[in-house]
Amino acid sequence: MNFPQDGNEAAKVRSALSSVKQRIAQAAVDFGRAVDGIELVAVSKTFPADIVRHALAAGQRVFGENRVQEAHAKWPALKNEFSGVELHLVGPLQSNKCREAMALFDVIETVDRLKIAEEIAKEHAASEKTISEQYKRQVGMLQTLVELGDKQLSSAKEQL
Repeated sequence: MNFPQDGNEAAKVRSALSSVKQRIAQAAVDFGRAVDGIELVAVSKTFPADIVRHALAAGQRVFGENRVQEAHAKWPALKNEFSGVELHLVGPLQSNKCREAMALFDVIETVDRLKIAEEIAKEHAASEKTISEQYKRQVGMLQTLVELGDKQLSSAKEQL
């Protein structure tokens, strides 16, 4: 969705957010699901902080970013300005960005390699940050995956 800078951005963002929420509610009804069990993750990649601020002002609190460096440029100030924000990493994560990602994001949704899972587990173990129960469950699942990967690797080596 494109929001040209014409002075009417706040209204456009509110309208778009309302439209998406209505479509989610209708889909929930159509498929027999409770709408309160569905969480909208508004992906804010490529949108400047000024546009994201309008979505925050309209009540949206869960956002996704696909790049650590882009999120780092806009989200610390926005998280200080608005309470209750939950930030998800929805794009690929490089192992050298794990520490920064762990400090910035509340949820990392895209773990595509065992090395990334190991780095996240290592950073979590070294972190003194208080983390949400959801994040604890995710880290626990990642640690389980690492252990399973280690067992499979050991088993494969034994078969050689």
